[in-house]
Amino acid sequence: MTERKFEFKTIREDHQYGGFDVHGFDRFPRGSVLAGQSRKCWLANYSTREAAKAAHPDAKMGHDMLDPVNTFDHLPDGPDF
Repeated sequence: MTERKFEFKTIREDHQYGGFDVHGFDRFPRGSVLAGQSRKCWLANYSTREAAKAAHPDAKMGHDMLDPVNTFDHLPDGPDF
């Protein structure tokens, strides 16, 4: 099994459940209505920032306000049938 490649990873405090979440960011694949746009994938939760950083040394500290934003401008305004 090949390891999934991410453009970047972030570590952020999980204010709802505690600990620190690690997220990886890549792109939605062709065939998706969001093809080519950023995709956020939850990877793991750790009890401390240090544990998250040790397990994912390439991850940077992040915040929800800094996440890429998806757009839906390319979708038609009509109803789905």
